Amino acid sequence: MKRRRESDCRNSRERVLVNVCQPVKQDVYENSANLLRRVKKKRKINYNLFISELPWNCTVPRIVKAFKERGYSKIRVKLAKDDKGRFTGMAFVEFSKYHLTQLIEEHSIKPFCISKNRPLHMKRLLHNVPYDDKLTRCAVSSQIKIIFAPLFDTLPDHIIRTAFERYGRISHLTSYYDEELCRLVCDIQYKNYDSVDQVIQCSPFDPLCIESVHKAIDMLPEYHPQMIQHRKKIDNVKVKRAMYHEKLKGK
Repeated sequence: MKRRRESDCRNSRERVLVNVCQPVKQDVYENSANLLRRVKKKRKINYNLFISELPWNCTVPRIVKAFKERGYSKIRVKLAKDDKGRFTGMAFVEFSKYHLTQLIEEHSIKPFCISKNRPLHMKRLLHNVPYDDKLTRCAVSSQIKIIFAPLFDTLPDHIIRTAFERYGRISHLTSYYDEELCRLVCDIQYKNYDSVDQVIQCSPFDPLCIESVHKAIDMLPEYHPQMIQHRKKIDNVKVKRAMYHEKLKGK
């Protein structure tokens, strides 16, 4: 009986070895390949340009075609939609850093237009700014306020100019010592608003030299005529958008 059991054990071991050494079926290879594809992560798209004033019937191929005509081919576009899935007339675009700066400079000289006589509004997206700080993210300003570290009581204007002129052309620069803050403060006026966004995008700077950088934004009161006119424009745009999407549903 013992010999039989040993022989049975040997046969079972041989069977196991044979099963292990047999070639794996093609289905197993296909399943493993599919798993590897799922595990492989997709590249995260960093949209760095915001576009508004797009026509309601605008599509992604139309935006890509408009940029290709101006020499910008490698871009990715995402349309901004509301909660109901309706197009809002805004879009996010991904550019390379060099092409983005070049594009905004060209746009300030010769504005981009998708529909006739309707120039687009373009703005650099700031990723390192907190989401709650909507003014710094969204507001357009050509002025910036720099607060230097306590090590610097005085600095010549030409040194500050050479340090910050690489972000764009400076039209006006003033530096003074703020007695309330006990810090050296510098106000810079750029010729292009995108230069301010570039400075904020590069912050934080070395804390031994620069303590903080702020975008100078003039806040208007609610009863100001410009604010009232701005609210009316927003309401008119919302009404036009709703009417356009209702017409599409009727068709």
